Amino acid sequence: MESCAVKGQGVLLVDDQPECLDLWESLLEGSSAFRVMGRAGNWAEAMDLLQRSAVQVVVLDVNMPGVTGFEVAQRMLALQPGLRVVLVSAAAEPEYATIAKEIGAVGFLAKREFSVAALRRLAPG
Repeated sequence: MESCAVKGQGVLLVDDQPECLDLWESLLEGSSAFRVMGRAGNWAEAMDLLQRSAVQVVVLDVNMPGVTGFEVAQRMLALQPGLRVVLVSAAAEPEYATIAKEIGAVGFLAKREFSVAALRRLAPG
């Protein structure tokens, strides 16, 4: 008998580069720990999806047009304080991890370090 239980934490992927969204989704789709519940290419779309979805984890690019990922993370956490936000960037600036923690995100990953294992380490479920 097949189980109807939904497995894995719901994840929202946010980046203005579709190729990053595609890569992250393909990495996560084979994982029992996470399930992609939405993808957003800008902060407004991300906020809308967050309010309409029961996600537990957000993977959020730091460098997006208009508003930084740090600002978006703060807005998301104000709406859903228990949300686990993982900030990512192609630029692995040392201060990004510090800023991420200061604003309440669970951590920071350089995009080249993104993996199921890395996400599981930052957002265990």
